[in-house]
Amino acid sequence: MTENVEVQKLLTDMNLGPNLVHLLSSPVGDIQARVSIIISDLVSNIESNQKIFARQGIIPALIQLLDSDMEDVLLNAINAIRVMCLSSPSNQTEVTECNGVEPLVDLLSINSDNNFLESAAAATLAAISLGHFENQNFIVAAGAAEPLVNLTRSRNVVLQVKGARAIEALAEKNPNNQSVFLKLGAAEALAQLLKSINGNEREQGACALWALAGHTRPQQKIIAETIGISNIIKMLLENKSEKLLLVGCLSAIGLVKEDLVNQSNMVKADALQQLVRLLNGNHLSQQVTTMVVKVLGVLCIGVAYTNNEYVQSKIAEEGAIPVLIQLQDDSSCPEMQVEILTTLACIVLQNQNNQTLLSNEMKFNWNCLLNLLQSPKQDIRLRSGMALTIFSFNNLSYQYSIRHTGAIDYSIYEEFLESPDPYFRSYAAFQIVVLARVVMGRSSVFLTATGVSILVETLKSEDDDVVILAASLLSSLSHMRAGITDAMVTVGALEFLIEKLNTTSNPQLSSAVAITLGYLTFNATASRNLFTACRNMPGLYKTLIKNLKGNAKINSKFIDDFKMARDIGLPSQCLEINGGFPVQKPNQCMKVSHWCMNPPLVRDHSAGSKYGKGTKTHLLRTKSAFPLRQKSPQRGKPLLEKSKTMIEVRTTPKSP
Repeated sequence: MTENVEVQKLLTDMNLGPNLVHLLSSPVGDIQARVSIIISDLVSNIESNQKIFARQGIIPALIQLLDSDMEDVLLNAINAIRVMCLSSPSNQTEVTECNGVEPLVDLLSINSDNNFLESAAAATLAAISLGHFENQNFIVAAGAAEPLVNLTRSRNVVLQVKGARAIEALAEKNPNNQSVFLKLGAAEALAQLLKSINGNEREQGACALWALAGHTRPQQKIIAETIGISNIIKMLLENKSEKLLLVGCLSAIGLVKEDLVNQSNMVKADALQQLVRLLNGNHLSQQVTTMVVKVLGVLCIGVAYTNNEYVQSKIAEEGAIPVLIQLQDDSSCPEMQVEILTTLACIVLQNQNNQTLLSNEMKFNWNCLLNLLQSPKQDIRLRSGMALTIFSFNNLSYQYSIRHTGAIDYSIYEEFLESPDPYFRSYAAFQIVVLARVVMGRSSVFLTATGVSILVETLKSEDDDVVILAASLLSSLSHMRAGITDAMVTVGALEFLIEKLNTTSNPQLSSAVAITLGYLTFNATASRNLFTACRNMPGLYKTLIKNLKGNAKINSKFIDDFKMARDIGLPSQCLEINGGFPVQKPNQCMKVSHWCMNPPLVRDHSAGSKYGKGTKTHLLRTKSAFPLRQKSPQRGKPLLEKSKTMIEVRTTPKSP
């Protein structure tokens, strides 16, 4: 029957469901096992049986068999439950409601002789949880995470693969479960599968690893670092496995995005040769080809749209520019075209040599991008505008060339600027600032002011991802033409950024905000205001410096000034602001003495003093940003210990 589809169809027409349910309740284990096999075969080959059998009560009857002591009964019942749950959310839910999860979790640690039960239980848990968020949480809460990680650490390759499959299903699009598995060391265990000589095992290990990467950049970078550059390069060599190619590209992006060091390391490991080779082939799907193109673009860009000239030059040496232009010319897919043009923009960004190479390509012109701006798809219009923006970033010649080729009307951006989607608004605002000399219908002053105002307003959002995007775009604008940072300061960007940096616990948000503040220190007004904030808010300066990552920049003068102020310790008025004792202003004059680490605490000028007979001079120690310790100068004790700056106070005896 297993191999005869005609017999299976005849049995289906006979409405065997009720009879099968009855036979599953038989006390004879052999009957139970064979009926489970029949159910598996009928459901596997005839899709409609899945719903029919579920309505007739097959699932509860199968779950009852999980209490059996016979291995054959358990194994066949588990497989039947798995088949019933494949691509069926309703059946997945029913298994959970009928208490079928707990026995399966228990079977993960049973240590059977041939490991068949553990393997089957892991595969069934994967089927129950795949794409089902509630079941994912329920299974992990039932204690499945640790035994599954243990399976991936076993020496049995079958158990490793089944465990990896279950981890992938439980972690996919589920941040909480991803965190649980990462804490248990699942990433390191799964990485061992990448060393296998079997392609299917490597594929499953890679897919499970990337399921743990989630959708946040820090987490993706952790997984990419766990995979390692050498394994990423090996994945890019896997011509026969598109899954491995896709995970390899995604891992490369996660590792090198806005990281100049990793970008250069990838290039030194010959990643560019593999990427260009893949583009020259004709065997890849559109999804993988698009991802390969994207990797080339990401390799060229650092923090705030700064360029990696070394990588750009190597890409040009590999002949990628003509390959990309030919690929763009041959493609009729707008998504592919806009991705290629965006990557070309990244390759030539602030690189005069590559810009010359691009200008020599006869097939390249601005018309394609301008035509994509008229696409009926909103996403394509926005992304093509982003490609034009990167081409125009700090490049006046390209801006005038684009404007000469064809006008970009302001109406194209109005729908995005007025959109309820904050991502659309943010990207559109960034584009109109960069393209202020290109967009027609409004003055460049109006476009700049509008774009900056929208981005600063977006900083107020409660969504961390939205604020991260706005801060990243503002940092990019901070090193463009003069006047933009002044506009940011005018509309209050500094205050919002400082508030976010002081209050957030999100490391990605802290980094994005700190990078923007770092670029703003090159503006005199912003630097002065940030300096004051750092003096008045203990810990702000340390937080700022700690979160400046990658190739982020900060004005060295700002750092030197703050260190000098911290060492000198003046003015001390900020002590009172931060909860210290009020600064006591003496009635008599004060002057700064010479630098002395261990001065005498009291000088008694009994005679011959320039201050007059009987005058006592007290050397008071002070340092800003620390509370004063009020002690009596008459006892010869300092106001503050471990000082570096000495203030000499003279006290003249009162006249009788």
